[in-house]
Amino acid sequence: YKGVFQYATIDRNLGGAFKWIKLTTTNDTADLVVIGNFDVVPQTGTVTFPTAGSWYDYFGNFIHPATGGVQSFTLQPGEFHVYTNRNVNNVVATPVTNVPWNGTTLEAKAYPNPVSNTTAFSIEVNVPQSSKTTVELYNNIGQFISVVYTGFLTNGMKTISLSALNGPAGVYFLKVKTKDQTKTVSLTLQ
Repeated sequence: YKGVFQYATIDRNLGGAFKWIKLTTTNDTADLVVIGNFDVVPQTGTVTFPTAGSWYDYFGNFIHPATGGVQSFTLQPGEFHVYTNRNVNNVVATPVTNVPWNGTTLEAKAYPNPVSNTTAFSIEVNVPQSSKTTVELYNNIGQFISVVYTGFLTNGMKTISLSALNGPAGVYFLKVKTKDQTKTVSLTLQ
């Protein structure tokens, strides 16, 4: 999809709780409209789709009839929609399996994810070279919370077992740092 958005214009309204972003390609290959309510109460906002016609909700699997003029939406707290001008809901994707690790990049993933705030979890780390490794915990606005692991890891695949976080539910970020590289992974706490 590299060429799909290569020649695109981006329009946005990120002020207030109701936000939208429009990405319009010059050759009309794949236009995109994203709307969302970033508040804790219902919000109503307006957006104008780049063209009139059928717009497809990427996650909702339904069609929105765009008028080409200003349209009003009322969204519940946290509700969002990603609309495309092409129906991609029934496209058959070819999965990529067994992509070999090239041995030069730090890789990490947390599991189980999401996890209960009272459940221990693990981070699987693929370390390209032996190094002191730290794992730091950040909240969803990037504030540092704590260091949850410090140790020396030899190169290769390693599993770091961590205690339950016992924090409020939400999205957190684990920053895995070695001597030369950093990898950030998200963790959803329920």
